Amino acid sequence: MSWLIALVILAFFIVFHELGHFLVARACGVKVEVFSLGFGKRLLSFEYKGTLYAISAIPLGGYVQLKGQQEAFIESSATSEVTESSTSQTQAHSSDSFLAKSPLQRIAILLAGSGFNLLLGFLLYVCVYLYGVMSVPPIVGEVLDSMPAQEAGILPGDRILEINGAEIHTWEELSKLVRDSIGAISMRAQRGESQLDFTLMPRLVDSKTANVFGEFIKHNAIGITAAHQTQIVRYTGFHAITKAWEKTIESSKLILQSLQKLISGAIGVQNISSVVGITHTMASFAQSDLVALLALSALISINLGIFNLLPIPPLDGGHILFTLYQSLTRKKPSERITSAIMIAGLALLLGIMSLGVYNDINRIIAP
Repeated sequence: MSWLIALVILAFFIVFHELGHFLVARACGVKVEVFSLGFGKRLLSFEYKGTLYAISAIPLGGYVQLKGQQEAFIESSATSEVTESSTSQTQAHSSDSFLAKSPLQRIAILLAGSGFNLLLGFLLYVCVYLYGVMSVPPIVGEVLDSMPAQEAGILPGDRILEINGAEIHTWEELSKLVRDSIGAISMRAQRGESQLDFTLMPRLVDSKTANVFGEFIKHNAIGITAAHQTQIVRYTGFHAITKAWEKTIESSKLILQSLQKLISGAIGVQNISSVVGITHTMASFAQSDLVALLALSALISINLGIFNLLPIPPLDGGHILFTLYQSLTRKKPSERITSAIMIAGLALLLGIMSLGVYNDINRIIAP
């Protein structure tokens, strides 16, 4: 049952992605010929306002078919060069065609799918923070000798309330503010019935634990450790929205850093995963923790959104690249070049997917 839940969630991510293309295309006046839930043979379908809505046999995602979109990239493989203006190109196609729209409108339609994935990730994070997250409270467990916290007079049991005026609710927030600080920091702590203010100068120290990329790097520290306690922190209203936005930005940066380190070779290809590993992980979370499943789902949705923007045909990013090229040069790539790029892009994607499946199967069956 948990595997079925995971597959349904993944399918919803893809459908939500296509919904973004659908809504922005309609807003730009482009006819949507087909909106399908699933792929393959159509099981149920009906037509409404010129769009065929369908439920297809393979329920792993969905797709939208825009009028003129396939023609756009078939045309881009023509061998002749285009010297006409955008206006004359637009006049050559019906007004509700993808090809009739300006480059900015086309790019907006292509960006919309990833934009909706990022939006979905943000909304899921809002749900996470409204529901409540299990966290370590910002209570000092131990004060290390000869470190800034001891020198400032911080004691075990102090609860950190603010750093540089920002409210602190979790140890994670405390660590992040200290790690990212520049210069001296001001800190307010609760000790019994009293609130005390401190000023500390963090020190740059070697990390004793690896980051998510397996790297040991220097970071700011003040010499305190967390108490062995946990708490559920719930955020309300605007605060939940703010936390969700911060988490969405943080997750996006983490994914981009992962891609950068993978390309540079800083992390190995054995870390690449596929839909097999994602589904396996989601199925595990579906059995235990709803909040963890929501948080993981948010991260995966953001990951899908960013991955689709990579400038690799046939991803949305590759189509955007073609659109920008034609817009800036007023030229259509030759059929030979376009075909070569498409084949190379598809081969790269298939290679990445195959490697991910291989890695995931090895991880799943490993003792």
